[in-house]
Formats: sequence, structure tokens, C-alpha cells
Amino acid sequence: MNIFEIERSKRDADFIKQNGELELEVAADIIETYKDVPYVGSLLKFGKVFINVKDWCFTKKLAKFLIVSEDIDDKIKNQFYSSLSQENYKHISAYLIHLLSTEENKAMIMGSIYKARLMNRINNNEMLRLCSVVARAFLPDLKSLPDYLEENTNISIEAQSIINLGLIDNFLGGEWTNHKSCCLNGTGKLFHDILSESGWL
Repeated sequence: MNIFEIERSKRDADFIKQNGELELEVAADIIETYKDVPYVGSLLKFGKVFINVKDWCFTKKLAKFLIVSEDIDDKIKNQFYSSLSQENYKHISAYLIHLLSTEENKAMIMGSIYKARLMNRINNNEMLRLCSVVARAFLPDLKSLPDYLEENTNISIEAQSIINLGLIDNFLGGEWTNHKSCCLNGTGKLFHDILSESGWL
């Protein structure tokens, strides 16, 4: 599976987005309806045809990811695809798909990061780095990013978590100051801007 091929195919992308909104109960109802049909029912019983909960969850996440960038013009997307080497095309897609296996809200944030890449606000490495941060993050901690736009002496548990993600520089104090402080670094400020523009913060 290649995330860029799915996005390039209008039919596949629409299918993912539409089915990403289906609830698991609907899928279960479909199975329940067809379980007594002779051939289909026996396939279901033998497990040859089934709806895997994990696949359903992934479809929902992929849909959230794709929806974020659906307003970007196809010309801009095609310029992005063309800018990638064959190796990067496969590598970035595989990396994003791997990271999308995390929770649903993270998929939406990763979609916003991908959108920033499509708009050339960030490069490939920054996109992958920020998506990796999202995959490792405890999302409620990220809500405190605005508190660290300027130097802050409150080294909260949220700040410690964000420091571990590599988004905050930690100042230990010294000759001129005897207190610890921290502030978002360049990557942290970039991430803050992307989250703010997406309406997540």
C-alpha cells in the first residue's frame, strides 16, 4: 500500500474517506445480514472474508489524514510527488503508513503536517521528524506548547514530556541565573505554528 497512490486516485481516496466514517456496528450488521447466505455465510464462518477491527481502525485514521489535505490543489500535490526520488516516494509513504497506525487524533495532526509539506513550508525530513514526534507524544501534553513560546521557568510534567520529544530547549541556569527555564526550539515553534493553523491548539 502506498499513501501517495491512494491520494492520487480520486476513487480510492473517496472510498477511504467515505468508509472511514462508517461505524464498526454497520460493518458488523453487514456480516450479520449475510451470515446465512449459503456461500457467503460459509466464507464468513471459515474466516476467509471478515472485517478486521484493526483494518477498520486504520481506514478511519487514513481517512482523517487524507481529509486534512483534500483542499490542496492537485497541481501542488503533483509537484510534490514529482519532487521525490523513487526511493523517497516509497520510503516516505511507508513511514507515514507506519506512523498512522497510532491513535485516530494523531492521524489528523499528521495530516496537517503533511499539508504543510505539500505547501513547501517544511521539507521531507522535517515532515517525518514531526510525524515521529506525534507518534510518540501524549497528546494532552502538546496543548501546553503555547506556554513555552517564550522562556518559561515552570518545568511542568508536560514540559518534561515535550523536552523528551525534542521540541523544547532546557536551560539549566548558571552564572547569570540560578533557576531552570525552557523554551520551544525551532522545531517546536514550527510544530506549534502548524498545530495553531490547523485549529488543534
